[in-house]
Amino acid sequence: MKRTAVMVAIVMIVSMVGNAVPPSEIFEDGFEYGDTCDWDVTVPQPCTFCADANTAALWHFDGGAGQVVADSSGWGRHLSLGPTSAVETDDPAWSAGRFGGGLSFDSSTLQYATGTHNVTFASNQLTVELWVRPTGGSGTWGDGQIFTAGFINCQMVTSTGDNTVYVAVGDGSSWNGMVVDAGVVDLDDGSWHYLVMTYDGTTLAAYIDGELADSQPALITLAHPQDLKVGGRPQNDFLDGWMDEVRLSTIARPPGEIAANWSAAQSCEVRSD
Repeated sequence: MKRTAVMVAIVMIVSMVGNAVPPSEIFEDGFEYGDTCDWDVTVPQPCTFCADANTAALWHFDGGAGQVVADSSGWGRHLSLGPTSAVETDDPAWSAGRFGGGLSFDSSTLQYATGTHNVTFASNQLTVELWVRPTGGSGTWGDGQIFTAGFINCQMVTSTGDNTVYVAVGDGSSWNGMVVDAGVVDLDDGSWHYLVMTYDGTTLAAYIDGELADSQPALITLAHPQDLKVGGRPQNDFLDGWMDEVRLSTIARPPGEIAANWSAAQSCEVRSD
């Protein structure tokens, strides 16, 4: 994928789908719809993301077996391992994650998870959050396209070769993105990293491990994606490494919530391979 189209594993904030209330049900993580994500720093935070009214998709990667990656948002935006429901070399493997289960990706066989789902960004905002442990990628700079929504809607790419993250939002025909230097954070240090990309209608921002890494003005009307991909995208770049806990939201989640999520994770057990 072109360097200008590479996005990093960061929490991406964009007001996304104009979600009506999803079906009443108990999700994979045990939360019920209506449970909120209280990011008040005085309140203990859960280790994993929860589903609230602004959650468009939430994948914990805790299935451990089978071809389906369950969506815990209540919207039914499940993913399949690889391009089809069949077992194939394109399938990432179930593994230990940052908190519970996770997925491991091998770019040599172009592994990714995918789902065909429509998402509407009614408020023209969005957030993408995830945990990733990259070791490289299929791109020139060790690029791995860890999350993509639609053809030109949003994307995140980690680049271990130059220790950067690329984040971008699109209107269906063009991208508005930026390459973010990870600075003192070494993306390929064997640790899990919390990446977030946010878009609030006027500003694109990237966070690495709970802190704002960079931001820039961005005026764009978000395209409405019809597919969601994790770990790579055909004809683009694929990740080498592990992923856990991916949440897509229809709002730009505030800096305080992002910082609280990172802080809470420090007291949570790290799983081993």
